[in-house]
Amino acid sequence: MTQQLPASVRYVKNGRRGRWWTTAKTNKQVHIGWKEVPHRLLIEPNYPEIERIIRRTFGERQGATQDFNALRDVLERPSKYLWVTFEDGCMWWCTVQDGAHINAHGESHTKGHFWLKCKRPWSNESVGGKRLSSSDLPGTVTTTAGFQGTVCEPGAWETILRIIKDEKDPDVLKAAQARIAYQEAILNMVKRLSRPNTCGCWRIRRICTVVVLSLRGS
Repeated sequence: MTQQLPASVRYVKNGRRGRWWTTAKTNKQVHIGWKEVPHRLLIEPNYPEIERIIRRTFGERQGATQDFNALRDVLERPSKYLWVTFEDGCMWWCTVQDGAHINAHGESHTKGHFWLKCKRPWSNESVGGKRLSSSDLPGTVTTTAGFQGTVCEPGAWETILRIIKDEKDPDVLKAAQARIAYQEAILNMVKRLSRPNTCGCWRIRRICTVVVLSLRGS
């Protein structure tokens, strides 16, 4: 199952303050804004024209390039990303199908300007069934929820992907392996020490034993 998941991650807000979240979760969709972009350009994207519209909308304000790149991620093969959001005290994730679906009635309080259809519906559990409560996630992951835009690549996207796949952090595994190797090395030193005949040798043996016990208890 995990092999079928996309290899990269995008965060989506589902409307300002998550106002489209209820509809998105219920209907198995990802709801998006950009109401200044005409429907025809969402269905058949013309990226130079879309960029001109966004830059005109931004005017002198900063962020037009970031905003255009975010919309491009949504329109240009969004199926290659795993999509996440933070709602109801959890991290939620889904995968989507390519192609924008237009809101014929226009953006509203409950629906976006357009949406993507989920291939795998929104879930707040890892593939192994572990609940993805925000309180249990690393700070590097949950800080993404504070992003003010619509779509972004989370800084900790690799960590997010590992958590959803129930995979261990390779650096944590290396540290655990190094600790075990260190414990074994100390134990071997203790075993090699002969029965103490001198005060100094006895002290060495005692120090080694204390080190081993402290490692096991920490």
